[in-house]
Amino acid sequence: NGIGLQLADEYQPAAFFLLTPLLMVPQGLAFPHIALQAVAGLGTYGLLRTLGLHRSASTIGGLLYAFNGTLAWFAHGPAQPLAFLPWMLWAIERMRDGTGWRMFGLAMALSLLAGFPETAYIDGLLALAWAALRLTQLARGERTRYATRIALGGIARLRVAAPQIVAFVHDLG
Repeated sequence: NGIGLQLADEYQPAAFFLLTPLLMVPQGLAFPHIALQAVAGLGTYGLLRTLGLHRSASTIGGLLYAFNGTLAWFAHGPAQPLAFLPWMLWAIERMRDGTGWRMFGLAMALSLLAGFPETAYIDGLLALAWAALRLTQLARGERTRYATRIALGGIARLRVAAPQIVAFVHDLG
């Protein structure tokens, strides 16, 4: 299955993922996992600080998410997009203040390019539910601007992930 396909035609090789070149360095299998854990922890810290938690509580939360069983022990394809989930949620929180749509688009794109679109889809559903909840909590006058920022983040995601999406869709046809 997949013999003769180009790497870009499949998602699982993660040909366009930013951390994939780390596999070429000596002991390269460990570096992407370490980087993903760091990304997950920093994103969780930022999300928790935005939600109003104290610095020490946010640090503990970031460490717990970075070293949870999924990222620490289940370290293969399906776990990679999970590192970007806190970044998506953090960006959704920042969009309430008028910033964060670029972060949202980049986090969603990296989640999609991480090599396992099924997990990225589930992450996206959670982010959509979070955004819908936050949308209902805003005043009526703020909702249109907030929804526009969400849409801008989605468009940015499509633009960043376009090489992978186009190659995948081209292979289907």
